Amino acid sequence: MLGLHLWNEKELGWIGISDGPVMSASETFQVLIKGRGGHGGKPHESVDPIVAAANIITSLQSLVSREVPPLDSAVITVSSVHGGETHNVIPEFVTLEGTIRTFTEASRNLVLERFHQVVDGVAQAHLCSAEIEIVDISPAVTNQPEVAEVMRQTARSLFPEAELDSNYQTMASEDMAFLMQDLPGCYSFVGSANHALGLNAKHHQPDFNFDEEALKTAAALLIGGVVNFLNP
Repeated sequence: MLGLHLWNEKELGWIGISDGPVMSASETFQVLIKGRGGHGGKPHESVDPIVAAANIITSLQSLVSREVPPLDSAVITVSSVHGGETHNVIPEFVTLEGTIRTFTEASRNLVLERFHQVVDGVAQAHLCSAEIEIVDISPAVTNQPEVAEVMRQTARSLFPEAELDSNYQTMASEDMAFLMQDLPGCYSFVGSANHALGLNAKHHQPDFNFDEEALKTAAALLIGGVVNFLNP
């Protein structure tokens, strides 16, 4: 399996082809923290889910910084917090949503297990309860070294002046990973930004655009890879 991604994180003329995991596994989560609502001026008569939510958010960051091996990588991002409607009422519920990203199966299993323990434990410590929903999006995109080496040789042959990066990873995710679970493969990155022309907005930004010269490089790289695999 061969695939690639135009990559506006890098300038035109850059090619990234690495061994092993190159894009992270991805899960989304939603956590419903339930307390007991009441008057903002009488917090002792309530069970405040906002305080519980704040402590859950900070505790999850400690999970990544203190439990995932420093030479590995993981991300837990709480990107949405909803709770309360006015200044003087403690709400009954707070909802947290976000994403989990990991590169290895060991780190993924650790983070998912500890995520449940941390959220449940911190919620209970604040007399709240927590309902957790985690949805698997995709596994990590993992390049087989033998396939990646053929693609690097292809890149060197076709583009000897290009900057070839063999140590590139990103915490973005890609469903190409499902195909590469069944067949050996390589997923490459082709730089597509052109700062001189102002074509350098990052992916998913509203003003995203790229230098279409990168399309020539991308197509040639894939075709060249196919030729080299068919004619070893």
